[in-house]
Amino acid sequence: MRHGAAFAAKEAHEDKDDSGKIDQAAANPNDGLPIGAVVPQFEAKDIHGEQVSLADLRSAGLPVLLIFVSPNCTPCKSLIPEFKEWISSLEGKVRFAFFSTGTAAENIDKFGEDISTLMILQDNRDVAKLLRANWTPTAILMDSRGRVASHTTAGDGAIRSLVEAVMAEDLTRPGVHFTNGNGVSRAPLGAPVPEISVSDIQGREITSDDFRGKQTLVTFWSSTCPHCVSMLDELRTWDKAKGQDEPNLIVFSDGDPEYHLAMDMVSPVILDPGHKTAEGFGMFGTPSAVLIDEKGIFISETAIGAADIWALIGRNK
Repeated sequence: MRHGAAFAAKEAHEDKDDSGKIDQAAANPNDGLPIGAVVPQFEAKDIHGEQVSLADLRSAGLPVLLIFVSPNCTPCKSLIPEFKEWISSLEGKVRFAFFSTGTAAENIDKFGEDISTLMILQDNRDVAKLLRANWTPTAILMDSRGRVASHTTAGDGAIRSLVEAVMAEDLTRPGVHFTNGNGVSRAPLGAPVPEISVSDIQGREITSDDFRGKQTLVTFWSSTCPHCVSMLDELRTWDKAKGQDEPNLIVFSDGDPEYHLAMDMVSPVILDPGHKTAEGFGMFGTPSAVLIDEKGIFISETAIGAADIWALIGRNK
């Protein structure tokens, strides 16, 4: 599986909301949604004041390069000639969408008419916050399924490297994605689930076949993990109420069997001392999770923490 190039940020600008404030707690330029996460729904207005939604961007059935800029971003200016070149070179392969702040006049003056026709203006950086694009310029590739297909890429040099990798890749190939060297995932994106045969706490046999036929959220848990305990109520509620169109759930955990029975989960909970089986599924600490498609193929990297776990199934927090 090709993972694309390693994108080293060259220069980026901390992006501020309309009040001039930066969310310092989330200001790491590489702290984005995990690969495989569902891109959150949004509605905003384009440069002409017309409403634009995520569905509109996906309507052509193409991957979309989401690029976050601002009128006061110096590094953005250096990319303007290349933005125009890339839009032309990737026509029919990738759609471009630019997200900015400020007024229509400010953005037209900064980026020109050609780029501004593809521009969406955010109120208080609402879309950037949803996708954790804390700096400008930042680029994120969304695949044709509406899922994150690249790590968050901040800075002019890093974006150039990402676009070069995208140009060289067959984006119709299943599972194609692009990393920037900042991920910690052990999940083998594009690979099939390992062959297993284990029993859950109810005595039900769980094999590799249980990960096929429907998407499955595989979570990695521990009864001694305070972050796991803090999201238990929400996980249990979702487990009992999720609809037919939502993924199956399988939990790998360790600890006291009685505790896990008292969790009162509908879905299988597998006690896996030392997480020896879970390691083959990309387990990286607790709580973490991966998403498996209906063919039993890994379609996400390892999501770490409650917010990223929910992002894999479109329940963005």
